[in-house]
Amino acid sequence: MDEDEKGETALWRRAADLLPPDEAHAALDCRGIGEQEGALQLIVSGLLARGAPLGGTARAEISVLTEAWSVREELGPDLARCAGGPEDRTPPLELIGAADAAPLPGGSVGAEALEGLLVVPWITRTGCPGTLARAHRLEPWGDLSFLAEHYVLLLPGEPGRTRLFPSDAVFEALEELRGLPGRD
Repeated sequence: MDEDEKGETALWRRAADLLPPDEAHAALDCRGIGEQEGALQLIVSGLLARGAPLGGTARAEISVLTEAWSVREELGPDLARCAGGPEDRTPPLELIGAADAAPLPGGSVGAEALEGLLVVPWITRTGCPGTLARAHRLEPWGDLSFLAEHYVLLLPGEPGRTRLFPSDAVFEALEELRGLPGRD
């Protein structure tokens, strides 16, 4: 993947490119004036309204954007309702469905910093054993904290290779998942 295809700017460009030109321009203008949350609302609602087919990679990348701008919980249900479509990026990414994302005790994934947190599997990559997860605190009322404390790259059977990313490094964590070697 070229350097210009990586990072937050590339994710925004690819997400907006899924819309008709006028709507894409409006969403990117919204982002340009600092209204990222509104831009994401425009993108997700535009995709949903058109019934636009959305491949797993595009869905995962938009989920990362919504996570970065703290609207994943708000826009996630609409993003999940978008029609499935062919893969548009290689290797393809896939969001892990809520039913398959049972939180793991942080201490069970091989990183001392995760002790006392719950790790929620989030994104996988086809042909790769790794999983990108979010680590949350359990709130006194029983829900997971709204914001992730860390992003975690999990490698099954290799807890010593668990990689932690700070709460402001979701884009770096996604690129690390993309860079993992695939299965033979």
